[in-house]
Amino acid sequence: MKIDTPSRQKQSDPVAHMHPYHEGETIPFAAPAKQPMTYRNAKTLVLENGAQIASHICLKTGNPVGSHIKTAVRNPLNPGTWFKATDTAIIGLSKKEVERFHDRLTSAHSMIILGALLVPTGYVTGLIVTILGVITLLSGLVLRAIFPIWTFSSPKSDRIVIHGCGEAFLDLFPAEPVNKRKS
Repeated sequence: MKIDTPSRQKQSDPVAHMHPYHEGETIPFAAPAKQPMTYRNAKTLVLENGAQIASHICLKTGNPVGSHIKTAVRNPLNPGTWFKATDTAIIGLSKKEVERFHDRLTSAHSMIILGALLVPTGYVTGLIVTILGVITLLSGLVLRAIFPIWTFSSPKSDRIVIHGCGEAFLDLFPAEPVNKRKS
């Protein structure tokens, strides 16, 4: 007759001390994973549970994609996101929208450079030029932060609300589910 001693149990099941369940007991399973969900809410696109932005359709026009762009998803109210591209998304844009994107990005960078040049010049010439330089610099930074898309939520959260999508693109997605609406 074999007797199970504690030392023998450790040999047969080296992790027995790590779980509280014993032979014959049922082990509860984790809740099923939530399904990724994408829907529109007014003029925004909502991505839940790890859903991705559709990159095979132009984000602005809903037309076929002319090019894919890797862009930073910034928060215009958080200056910490204006300078670094920690959270990025690959989006699809039509040829016309790619040109617009590059024009807007060039305008934003030009405003940033102009503002950066006006601030020290204003120090020498007067307060009004300094104020104009600061306003131009901040406007360029905000302009850069909101093109082509932006979000006020953390890109690491389960629910991300994307702003800046075109109406034609948003019309391709279902409206907000009834169970998600606040009463």
